[in-house]
Amino acid sequence: MFEKIATDEAPVISAEYIGNRKQPYLWKLTRSIRILLPAPWNRWLRIPKGYTTNFASVPGIAQPIIPTQGPATSIAATVHDWLYDNQDMADTLGHKAARKRADDIFLALLDRYEPDRKFRNRIMYRAVRWFGKRQWDLVEAPNLDRNQDNPITYE
Repeated sequence: MFEKIATDEAPVISAEYIGNRKQPYLWKLTRSIRILLPAPWNRWLRIPKGYTTNFASVPGIAQPIIPTQGPATSIAATVHDWLYDNQDMADTLGHKAARKRADDIFLALLDRYEPDRKFRNRIMYRAVRWFGKRQWDLVEAPNLDRNQDNPITYE
C-alpha cells in the first residue's frame, strides 16, 4: 500500500523517527508515497516505504522562520532528498541540470502546498541552490547504501 498525494489532496507523510546522536534528524517512511510532480514535469513519482530522509536541513537558529517539518516542507523535502539520493535524471540531463531540476521541483511543491508563503519558499529554494551542491556531490551514483532496493520509479 502507498499513500497517493495529488494536487487536490493534503500532503501527508507517515514516518518514524530513527535519528541518533550522529544523525539526529533522520526519519524512515512507514508508508510509500506516490506524488504527482507539478507542471512541467507532470509525472507520478513513487517513494517507497523504508526510504530515509532528514526532511529539511535547516540550522537551528533559522527553524522558527523556516520549519524543518510541516505538510508542505515535509513532502517537498522528502521528494528533494529522494531526487538527490538517486541522482535523478543525471544520466540524461547531466549533473548540473539534474540538480537544478530537483531544486525546481522542491520549489514547485512548496508553492503548490503553501502558495501563500512564496517569500519563505524562495528562501528555502535559494538555500538548496546555494548549499545543496555539497550534498549532491556526496552521491557519486544512485545511493545504493541507503536505498539499495528502491530505484527511481515513475508511473
